[in-house]
Amino acid sequence: NNNNNDDDDAKKEISTEKDDYQNALVTVQIIPILLQGFLNQTTTSSGSGGGGGKRGKAAAAAAETTISAHVKFCFWCIMIQPLVLRLKKSSTTQHDDDDHQDEEEEELKLSILQSIHASLQLLLQHDIYSPSSAAVKVDVDEQDEDFKFLSWIMECMLHYMTTLCNTTKKEKKKSGGEEEEAEILGIFQTLLQLNHHLIHCHLSSLLLFANYCLTSTTSSKDTTTTAAASSFLSSIIDTYHKLRQFGHLLTFILDILPSSPYKEEEKMMTKKKEDGIIMMKLRHQLLQQEGKNASLAHILSRMLQNQNTIRTLSSSIRNCPSGQTTSLWNIYNDWIQSRVGTSSLQEEEEEETTQSCFLKDEEQNVEFMIDFFILYLRSIRVDRYSAHEIMSLCDVTMKSSVNCLMRVGKKKNTSSSSCLSTNFIKHGLYLCSWLVDLHTRCCFWLNRTTHAEASKSFLLGKGGGGGGEGGDDGSKEDDVLSFLINVAKSVSRIDHGMSSSSQEKQEERNTTASTTAAAATTKNVLMYNDMNLFHAVGALQHLA
Repeated sequence: NNNNNDDDDAKKEISTEKDDYQNALVTVQIIPILLQGFLNQTTTSSGSGGGGGKRGKAAAAAAETTISAHVKFCFWCIMIQPLVLRLKKSSTTQHDDDDHQDEEEEELKLSILQSIHASLQLLLQHDIYSPSSAAVKVDVDEQDEDFKFLSWIMECMLHYMTTLCNTTKKEKKKSGGEEEEAEILGIFQTLLQLNHHLIHCHLSSLLLFANYCLTSTTSSKDTTTTAAASSFLSSIIDTYHKLRQFGHLLTFILDILPSSPYKEEEKMMTKKKEDGIIMMKLRHQLLQQEGKNASLAHILSRMLQNQNTIRTLSSSIRNCPSGQTTSLWNIYNDWIQSRVGTSSLQEEEEEETTQSCFLKDEEQNVEFMIDFFILYLRSIRVDRYSAHEIMSLCDVTMKSSVNCLMRVGKKKNTSSSSCLSTNFIKHGLYLCSWLVDLHTRCCFWLNRTTHAEASKSFLLGKGGGGGGEGGDDGSKEDDVLSFLINVAKSVSRIDHGMSSSSQEKQEERNTTASTTAAAATTKNVLMYNDMNLFHAVGALQHLA
């Protein structure tokens, strides 16, 4: 009898737990419905006015709208607060190993995220909170309290985001973590639409997380997460473009890339304390999730492979005010020049094993930045008013960043750094080819297409010593075309029977592959210039 009583008690306890779970799930799901009904009803009530003339109706409607907006927001806060607190509690509580309970908990957390997202969309749809409505409110402190509450929601979502990044991809597929990623990205996007100041201080962390969620797989869940991440990134880019703060957005992106090891801790200390801690956690977690050979630059590069974000970036760059051209250009150029120079110094000072790891990460950072710079070069708007300024900037970059990449690439050729040196040369040639293309567009607008010396001197780097800096022996650096021809000659010698190891052959093939791309682009300039140079590049492409 005692055993039967124990079994009955256990069954009752299980049924009670199921009832509690079902009640919690229903309560969570019904909150957005209650909010929508309340907001629709109050909107209808405020819109229906009585008599008393047009002016009386307008005054009464304005007063009633002002009061109802504050009441609506207070009601919204009361309804949404328990959801956020429950989600915050679940992210800090350790659960048992019971798989059934874990599934129920994950389902409940997903429902909470969906309800928070739907409630925030109602807040945006009914215009209950808007920074532009501050002048309508009687008390300015009301808006401050509203902003503080939304900031609290933002901080809770950031904390849950770092918790979500701790789970592996296999665990996410089992527990529905990918759907949670899509929902939390939607929450961040809605908060951005409500007030961009809510995410401004945490923009670097959010950009990194959104890029991490961008994937190239084709499964339905991955597609949902990728679409949410792409939409969020596009909203960020479009918002900062409209604010004419694209330079700030670019700075936040660069803050994600790690500096040299001895500067990284100092860099984090200069940031806001909370954001610095979140960023350090996020970096560590995402690099663990991505695997052994992962890098932050590799995660960020997904932004430049997604068609939606590429279109938004290109449109924002093309429509940037002309007065921002030089400042944005200098951000790219100065970063590349300084980081490549740092890599060169690190190569000389560090031991070979240490420098190999550092240079590998740094080369990936430089590769991402050059790809980003080339997107800027391809998207920038050139007309007769801006052509002269852009042409001057092309000259500066040829003498600084391109020259620095070529010089570092040719500086050292040890067994551990030869592949990295080849990559630096490849990046220099790739950047050079698009600078030639942009320089040609500028020549067209300045009616210099018939002058042979215009683009030929640019390609040959006349006077391009990097601000007076020469080679190790004080002589001028070789121009790009001479370097291409020397590469072609070396390939020709290998093809005629020179013995070399498989690694050396692979490095030569890597160099000539990048040379082909540069040669194909430079043909456009040389076609209407010196025919001898044109045939030289044609022969180079044939040899490659």
